[in-house]
Amino acid sequence: MQMKKLSLGVVSLGILASSALADNPISSYHYLADPGAAADDTYFYVITDSDDPAPYNATTYTIKTLYGFRTKDMKNWTDFGIIYDARQVDGIGDIWASGIAVNPTDGKLYIVFPDGGGGGIGLISADSIAGPWSNPVTGGKKLINGWGNGIADCDGIDWCFDPAIFFDDDGQGYFTFGGGSSDSRAAAEGNNDIFNIYKFTSDMKSFDVNSKTHLKIGGPKAMEASYIHKYKGTYYLSYSTADLRIAYGTSSSPMGPYEYKGIFMANPNINGQNINSYNNNHHGIAEFKGHWYVAYHDRRIANGYDGLEKIPADDGKANPDPA
Repeated sequence: MQMKKLSLGVVSLGILASSALADNPISSYHYLADPGAAADDTYFYVITDSDDPAPYNATTYTIKTLYGFRTKDMKNWTDFGIIYDARQVDGIGDIWASGIAVNPTDGKLYIVFPDGGGGGIGLISADSIAGPWSNPVTGGKKLINGWGNGIADCDGIDWCFDPAIFFDDDGQGYFTFGGGSSDSRAAAEGNNDIFNIYKFTSDMKSFDVNSKTHLKIGGPKAMEASYIHKYKGTYYLSYSTADLRIAYGTSSSPMGPYEYKGIFMANPNINGQNINSYNNNHHGIAEFKGHWYVAYHDRRIANGYDGLEKIPADDGKANPDPA
């Protein structure tokens, strides 16, 4: 495998079934992938994982860090560089695709992240995207861990990663995760059973183990990246398909059941040219100042598409202007 030389973009979303690429990318000088998105009254936030720590000319992924961005106007972005570094936290391995949300109860930012690339899920929180980030879970535990020190295990899901976090209007928090396909939790055309959802406790120090629900959904074969958002009282579950598109279903409850509705985002392309090298797609959805947006990644940097920079910034280097 080659390094993830990816650029980061944002789609302006009119209605869920129709979208168009915005003037992108918002970052073209880091090795970034797998964005999550959130917003409050002041800022729109994007987090990504990063291959920046990988040695020059590395042939495998070295994904140890999360990067943070925010904007007040969807045009001018502040790059905070590395906001969380697994290399500085005992008991955490690789830290891949993560989810972010703002808790309406306490105003804090919360991130759910995969530990070790596929063996568990952790939780961190902070008052600002810049951090400092800390683990609020009682006893410093992970939420999910296939190897112990977690509140629950991976429940037979093949790829125990790609978590997302969602807060409802009343402040109730949820997190989802999953991917791949196993004998007990299979991904199949029209019948996908690879995602779980749990309810957080109100203090965000744990979750209700008994709330565990399988987020089964029809539609194209799923691969990863479950994501929940709410629009006009309806809950939307979206996911990355095995054929590299983003599909979705709807429900009257965040816990489901979800009815498959269709595809809302194809593998990214510009003027008919695929700019993702037909690699995986990943998304984060959030409403900001009355408009809906989707963050996504593509491989324009890796491909040198349209003259974009091919060499990333130094590891963790931030671009602090504008604020």
